Amino acid sequence: MVKSANEKVHAGTIASVSCTAPAVCEAVGTYINGSGAEVPLAEAWNGMVWTVQTTPSPSDATDSYLSGVSCTAAAACEAVGYYSTKRGSVTLAEAWNGVGWSIQTTPSPTGTNQRYLSGVSCTAANACEAVGHYLSISGPELTLAEAWNGLAWTVQTTPSPTGSARSVLSGVSCTAANACEAVGDYNSSGTPRTVAEAWNGLAWSIQTTPNPSGATGSFLSGVSCTAANACEAVGDYRNAERATLAEAWNGVTWSIQTTPNPSGSARSDLYGVSCTASNACEAVGDYRDSGTARTLAEAWNGLTWSLQATPNRSGATGSSLSGVSCTAANACEAVGHYVSGAGEDTPSAEVWNGMTWNDQTISNPTGSARSVLLGVSCTAANACEAVGRYFISSGAEVPFAEAWNGLTWSLQTTPNPSGSTQSVLVGVSCAAANACEAIGFSYTNSGTVPLAEAWNGTAWTVQATPDPSGATGSYLSGVSCTAAIACEAVGYYYNGSGTLTTLAEAWNGSAWSIQTTPDPSGATESYLTGVSCTAAIACEAVGFYYHGPGPDATLAEVWDGTAWSMQTIPTPSGATYSYLYGVSCTAAIACEAVGINDTSSGTVASAEGWNGSAWSIQTTPNPSGVTNSALSGVSCTAANACEAVGTNSTSSATVTSAEVWNGTAWSTQTTPNPSGATYSSLFGVSCTAANACEAVGYYDSSIYHTLVIAGPD
Repeated sequence: MVKSANEKVHAGTIASVSCTAPAVCEAVGTYINGSGAEVPLAEAWNGMVWTVQTTPSPSDATDSYLSGVSCTAAAACEAVGYYSTKRGSVTLAEAWNGVGWSIQTTPSPTGTNQRYLSGVSCTAANACEAVGHYLSISGPELTLAEAWNGLAWTVQTTPSPTGSARSVLSGVSCTAANACEAVGDYNSSGTPRTVAEAWNGLAWSIQTTPNPSGATGSFLSGVSCTAANACEAVGDYRNAERATLAEAWNGVTWSIQTTPNPSGSARSDLYGVSCTASNACEAVGDYRDSGTARTLAEAWNGLTWSLQATPNRSGATGSSLSGVSCTAANACEAVGHYVSGAGEDTPSAEVWNGMTWNDQTISNPTGSARSVLLGVSCTAANACEAVGRYFISSGAEVPFAEAWNGLTWSLQTTPNPSGSTQSVLVGVSCAAANACEAIGFSYTNSGTVPLAEAWNGTAWTVQATPDPSGATGSYLSGVSCTAAIACEAVGYYYNGSGTLTTLAEAWNGSAWSIQTTPDPSGATESYLTGVSCTAAIACEAVGFYYHGPGPDATLAEVWDGTAWSMQTIPTPSGATYSYLYGVSCTAAIACEAVGINDTSSGTVASAEGWNGSAWSIQTTPNPSGVTNSALSGVSCTAANACEAVGTNSTSSATVTSAEVWNGTAWSTQTTPNPSGATYSSLFGVSCTAANACEAVGYYDSSIYHTLVIAGPD
């Protein structure tokens, strides 16, 4: 086990999240940097981990905040908020293109000195509506809306209720470029009241919204629409206590719905809501239990709202959820923050699988030198190379490698490619102790590009890797070498049309070259995540693809030395999505692939076997009490001897997992976890014999540390 030096983690909160697939989410918020300033925070979810992304701040900002985000594709997101200057507060918008976040110019209404954007909703990369409020020089706070057309943001005229001294729009949801609903509140004679406004493509207009009888204040914070005449808005109202509030829009009127409140709570609030159908919504917020804030979630089934159990971080003195995004009724991500025992705000995330909410580890970026090992390859029990990434104090990711000599792991120097701002090594394959290839990707000012580095027994060196013509972002995720001059690497890239497409590159000892790979018909996103070769002319690659209205499905391709071709591979019946992450072959007719399936009872580990003629689904066990399981890597030394590693999650913890294949069945193995770890995961494994394997990953005890486990004995 290797632990890196770490600095103090500073405060951070997540305000909003947007998902385009269960394993593709962007979350935004703010954190305090090393200088004590509040700066934008963005994190990405890839189905396995949350990772911090670099976000810029305006040059004249003293503090900056992101409060809302909306994505129409994995490489197309808009985030909004505001930043403070010596002259006042200014609206802020930033765009994500799959490679990096960039600041966009936002206009301000005439005669203002304080401007804020709170929420955003996009129906296309060039069609977004953002809402908020501004403070006019004459005094009253007024509603604000701005539109994005793909080239520029423009201010739109929005009405404010007659006689209001304060009018605020907090959330917005669009089902078409000319069909949006925005909600918030306004102050009428000293009493806050709910407000809703509709956009018809030409103008914003005020709609009548009800307020609970006897309420001394009513607020709507978030809204989600599945059609122009089907919206749910949530918030809270106040009388003797604060209680949850939900209102529904049927295309004609807004009406109040009955919402439950946790027993004994003196204060309950709903901040965000996400609907995948008119009868399938999730709303999140918090409530007070004996003065302590606790996370809150409620579900709408078309008839009633009901409370759901949500976890709270152990040792936290307060927890809250502020935003939620669902891609299916059983696939939601909720984000927020918790207050640590040291009194610092820390980002948090929870996932809904249709049965339970489960806590996820989410990164806090400032000041931590976090380390993660993602891949390992061994040529002998005393000769292994492991690769991954670590975060330097500036927040940038850089590659790193460690070597095992049978007694100790030692750090190796790994170069960062010239011109790259960040780099990650994801996988490694060694044909000999002095002949290894590691692959991944690098961020540059012009986009994300493939990365390959070679180990010659003495040093790691960067190799030139080609980028597909017209690619706007390219990633390598798996590699397999049968000789020092024969390697295959696989991954994916965004083509000129913004479609995610499979990628394969070959190493011949002198240069890397791109190979043509097929994609499933009708797929909008296709990924190759792992590859295993038994000869230069015999490789199997696995991954997954997304095809619009259907679920994500498993993907397999075969290399025969001349071309890559698609193979038929089954997806388990009833799975809402299925991914394969790793594959290991001992012969061209003997491969094992592992990953995950999402089912009605939760996420479960999956495995499929190749016998030279067909892929078949294999039964994988899930230990008692486990709510979610995933297998990330696999290594086979014979057709009847494989080790697979990953994670298991229970209601209280996420821990390492391992399963063994004996040629007939998979069975679970006991794996250790570092003392005090709140989250432990294994990503890669390499075996030189059935009883000699090395597995790598990371664990979290407030920050990430590298983790290595040896076994089985």
